[in-house]
Amino acid sequence: VGIKYLEYFRIADKNNRQIFITNNINDKWDGTRNGVPLNADAYIMDVSGIDMQGKRIKKQEVFILVK
Repeated sequence: VGIKYLEYFRIADKNNRQIFITNNINDKWDGTRNGVPLNADAYIMDVSGIDMQGKRIKKQEVFILVK
């Protein structure tokens, strides 16, 4: 919300291996890697972009994928 330009949106596993990355704000991650559903586990989300005022937004969160 409030992002004018998405630099990247990245999902990684708990060992920091990249699972998904995009710079298209309309792309969505569906909980899979190469079309294979991932196990319920901890994952890392990184996002970086430019907001409506021209400020860079960077955020990193750990989340649990629940099935």
